[in-house]
Amino acid sequence: MDIQNSQRSAAYHKSEIDELINLVEPKKKPKSSKQIGQRNYPPEIENLWNDLVLLYEKRIKSDSKFSFNKMVLEIHKLLGEGKSIAVSTIRNFYLRRTIPRKTSIMAIRCWIEDEKKKTVNDEDGEEENQDIDDSDFIINNSNGKNSNNI
Repeated sequence: MDIQNSQRSAAYHKSEIDELINLVEPKKKPKSSKQIGQRNYPPEIENLWNDLVLLYEKRIKSDSKFSFNKMVLEIHKLLGEGKSIAVSTIRNFYLRRTIPRKTSIMAIRCWIEDEKKKTVNDEDGEEENQDIDDSDFIINNSNGKNSNNI
């Protein structure tokens, strides 16, 4: 019986020691079990993120040298002197690591709106150019005939 009592006593003291250690040592926050890219955003932020990804990837396809650094320069031009956003803020939002602060969200939103305007203007320009090319072809064919032989 003495062995059982001493084992119980040791277990009791161990639990008391563990409790004391937990009181003295600062609580460590467990790291999030969510992996990068699995962060849940509120609907408004989710839509902003979707637009950012779509427009950023579209720019990368059209300009292989485009980067987050260039995006920051464009945002700086849009916002004016003294206002900008950090490259890491955009990169971390793009990778779904963080939710940006309100001022950063507004800056990203300005860039997205500007990109959407450029996209609409580019598409309108392509349609106009197609019309011009077609009419130019007709003009060239009519001018190619020798009108003196009639």
